[in-house]
Amino acid sequence: MAGILSLRKGDALQVRVEFTNLADGSEYPMTGWTLEGSMRYANCTPVELVASWTDEPTGVGLVELDAAETANLTVGDYELRVRATSPGGKPTSSAPATIRVTD
Repeated sequence: MAGILSLRKGDALQVRVEFTNLADGSEYPMTGWTLEGSMRYANCTPVELVASWTDEPTGVGLVELDAAETANLTVGDYELRVRATSPGGKPTSSAPATIRVTD
């Protein structure tokens, strides 16, 4: 997920995330795990995203923010973070990505 994603204010945001085994790229079983996503601009309070599994057993999920919410974002770069938490409470995070919000 690392890199820079462009987003115009007023457009819906959907980002597909996939958790895999870093050693060999194999599927990472995520059954029973929770998924969370947020974006942070500078030192501001994070914007929480709607997060859901699209294929939970294989670790594929989606984080979203609707068009009405993106219309209120400040123009600039946000850090996108996605985290999954095991049923036992142990979190794992994706590599951060940048969301560049423009007018």
